Amino acid sequence: MKKYINGNQKTVSESDGKITYFKLFWLFIVGSLAGVLLEGFWCLARYGMWETHVVTIFEPLCVLYGFGMVGCYIGTVVLSKKKLPFRFLAFVLTGTLIEIICGAILEYGLHMKAWDYSGCYMNFKGYVSLSMSLIWGILGIAFSRAVPLIDSVFSKMKTGFWRGACVLLSVLLVFDVAVTAGCFIRWSERHRGIEPSNRIEMIIDGRFGDEMMQNRYVEWKFI
Repeated sequence: MKKYINGNQKTVSESDGKITYFKLFWLFIVGSLAGVLLEGFWCLARYGMWETHVVTIFEPLCVLYGFGMVGCYIGTVVLSKKKLPFRFLAFVLTGTLIEIICGAILEYGLHMKAWDYSGCYMNFKGYVSLSMSLIWGILGIAFSRAVPLIDSVFSKMKTGFWRGACVLLSVLLVFDVAVTAGCFIRWSERHRGIEPSNRIEMIIDGRFGDEMMQNRYVEWKFI
């Protein structure tokens, strides 16, 4: 990527070196939305039907991809001086770690699984597989090539509108995540026969019952 500075042409091959909440938030949102579309089209191509693999209860977000995009951006900035093999390995480890952490939280916290690589070669407890880890590395390197362009887009998003939208959507996201966490906890508790202990849990059970949760989270299964 090239740009002109004071009339001289210079090659831009690295990020501007700044990691800010503003950037990470929008990357998280874009990545989460892209993940929903990616998996939706994958199901459409493979099974002939659209499936929305969301995580949040209100917004159409697949947060695993959001965390992945954030991790790739941070990795690109932090490792910009490192050689390609080192960066590739870093992206492999980052993606692998994200899937292991998320998978462990689901299994040991909610006794559930949302994905399962058990049938894949060299998998770890079904959380992640060798092929998926390598895909994370490839995606990370491909993403790093686009970081200068991404930073140029961010440079045009410094208006009050985008910053205000960031604040507003951040508040909505926190609310969504809080409600989502409550819904998943109660879904897991209902599966284990635990009755609601307060009015909030009763409201959750009434509005976000088992059928509604299973229809929204079609890939989620109890262990």
